[in-house]
Amino acid sequence: MKIFFDTEFTGLHQNTTLISLGCISECGMPFYAEFVDYDKNQVTPWVKENVLPNLGPVEGVNRLLDNSIGIGLHFMEYLEQFLNVEFWGDVCAYDWVLLRQLLRNQLPPFVCYIPFDIATLFAVKHINPDISREAYCGIELKRKHHAFDEAKLIKACHEKLVS
Repeated sequence: MKIFFDTEFTGLHQNTTLISLGCISECGMPFYAEFVDYDKNQVTPWVKENVLPNLGPVEGVNRLLDNSIGIGLHFMEYLEQFLNVEFWGDVCAYDWVLLRQLLRNQLPPFVCYIPFDIATLFAVKHINPDISREAYCGIELKRKHHAFDEAKLIKACHEKLVS
């Protein structure tokens, strides 16, 4: 099962902390969580301006507000409904490390240890990997930098790229 995911975090720096996590499986099962224990002292001005104002519920999706331990436990329950999991992100250098930390660096045996990303898939298909994801899919996000909305966009890009 492909799980398309995105995270928002306190900034592009070492020891950054998760603010939100959004996932949607290829069969449409959602997961969305906002962390109450992110390090507010690490939040960069860009994140204050572009991420924090966009946090909030998603229509038709349960929003989990909890600390990292609670979200980690709920996220594991979400993953356990699938037999074999592949994670797909956009450019997931930070996202993957943070996701692994959320799972206490213990991937369950049914989760592939290799993260996949659509930026590489764009390049393989000879499409500029820096292309606007919204323009490529013909989707305009109401909220940019919202982890769940971005996860849905990643899914849409993947579906178009492999069709």
